[in-house]
Amino acid sequence: MELNWPTVRELSEQTHYHPEHIRRLIRQGKLEAKKLGLLWFVNPASMDAYMEQAQRNGRGGPRP
Repeated sequence: MELNWPTVRELSEQTHYHPEHIRRLIRQGKLEAKKLGLLWFVNPASMDAYMEQAQRNGRGGPRP
């Protein structure tokens, strides 16, 4: 099975969200993700939707 989804670490580097925050969002069901072996892969569309919703709710985004 091949996913073209970034790992939690890659997504963290792209978005500047802390990896543990991304893992928390996965556990809460706010991000679609698949675990293969020891790594979690996150659907980038679900991260985009989360970030857009956060911005609309005035929570802004991650702090660099």
